[in-house]
Amino acid sequence: MKNCLKKLCVSKSYGKILKGLLNGTVKNGIMSKKYVLIEDDRVDLENFVNNEVKEYLYIDESIPNDLVKLTNMFGENFSLNFKEMVLSYVIPRAISNISKISNLKSQKLDELGNIYKECNFQIEKINIRYFNLPEEWKIDLLVIRRMIEFLEKDLAEKIMLSNNSKESLFKGLNYTIAFEISLESLLKSNKCCEHESSCIHNKKLSKKFIPKIDLYYSHFLSSYCNIKYNQRETEINITKIFVTLFRDIITLLNRMKYFEENVIFQKLFKVVDDLLIQLLKNLNIESKYNNIAIVINTLAFINQSIYDLNSNLSLSDQPYTFKSLKIISSLERAQTSKIEKIVKNDFMRIRCVNLSQTLINYCENKGGCMFSYTEEVKIVFVEVLLGSIFSKIIKIKIENNDIEKYIFEMCEIENYLSKKMRKIPAISLIKSYLKIISCPPEDPEVFVQNFLLHSGNNFNFNQIIGKFDDKTKINILKEEYSKLIIKK
Repeated sequence: MKNCLKKLCVSKSYGKILKGLLNGTVKNGIMSKKYVLIEDDRVDLENFVNNEVKEYLYIDESIPNDLVKLTNMFGENFSLNFKEMVLSYVIPRAISNISKISNLKSQKLDELGNIYKECNFQIEKINIRYFNLPEEWKIDLLVIRRMIEFLEKDLAEKIMLSNNSKESLFKGLNYTIAFEISLESLLKSNKCCEHESSCIHNKKLSKKFIPKIDLYYSHFLSSYCNIKYNQRETEINITKIFVTLFRDIITLLNRMKYFEENVIFQKLFKVVDDLLIQLLKNLNIESKYNNIAIVINTLAFINQSIYDLNSNLSLSDQPYTFKSLKIISSLERAQTSKIEKIVKNDFMRIRCVNLSQTLINYCENKGGCMFSYTEEVKIVFVEVLLGSIFSKIIKIKIENNDIEKYIFEMCEIENYLSKKMRKIPAISLIKSYLKIISCPPEDPEVFVQNFLLHSGNNFNFNQIIGKFDDKTKINILKEEYSKLIIKK
């Protein structure tokens, strides 16, 4: 190497060397057009640049900008070698630093936060220290990929260890998801795995937790296990513990949507189902209307909430079969049966006279609170009330001239209830029955046609005519009914 060029190398005048290479001449440390760079000088310069780069990499410092530009002056092969050299130093060093942190820590998952903190530090350091390296190298992306590969193996070993508590696993997954989210934009902006339908590195770490995800759920919902609760403590007229439970379940569900896998939801629903079974076993049947309404309201809320949970599954996936639904149905039947006993006892001495006023007074005075709750509560209550009235009507013999009065009574009841609720159960059934028996049996054909018009498959013909005393008349009506049915 000529003295003039050697001086520039000794003084590490990368900028002047670069300028000389760009002009093609160097003399006495300044640019001149009298001296053309020869091949031997080029080889010496390549070795110089190569050694300089190694030195900066070895001491882990930024490579000066002009030195980086010099690496592009000696052809494609030199540039490729430069890239390989940089990556062979930078990536292993970053992984080594992470490995040291990982080895220093015990095998508990709740210490993953410190490991991920070191990962983020290494990525940030590389981005700052090697900012002037070619962007197309995607050096930060390469480092992240290698980090994920290292962490994936390390994480798998940590997760499978039996000494990890539910709390440790809970914290570990939270740290992992937070770390992955911090990398999402970088992976997307660098178009990682652009030849794949989706990035194979994204969520690779968090998915290692899936086999033990039920422990995560159990810890998140642990405050509800073996808890003694006051079922009369309410929020929005529902036993409070179930409101807070499903509020937490929704929080958990939204968090788990991160995985975009139905198996995650199925595992969650299993934990929720077991918890509901445990809580519902401590829900007692009530005997006062105010408290009864809370029970019915609570059961309806749980029912709807379970349906909403299943709606999060994809259409191709089978809905989860909640065993707790059987307990809910059993409780609903038991509570309805209790209402029936209360109404039966209250209506025991009531005669079928002025029914509308009797029912209205009962609703206003004793059962009025039931109308301040949800539609489900109103329906259960009114269904029992009208069912009790219907059973009384069926048992008595109503004269033809009184039937119109009973129909009017039903219309009065319907008018009153329509101001309290959207849909009135059983009222149409009672009115249909009254219309059926309003027709005298003397004309068999008209009687049967009237029955077919109003029965709507809700009544049995033999039961209707069984009220008549005249067996001959009954047989005639049966024959006429058979004839008309055959014609149809």
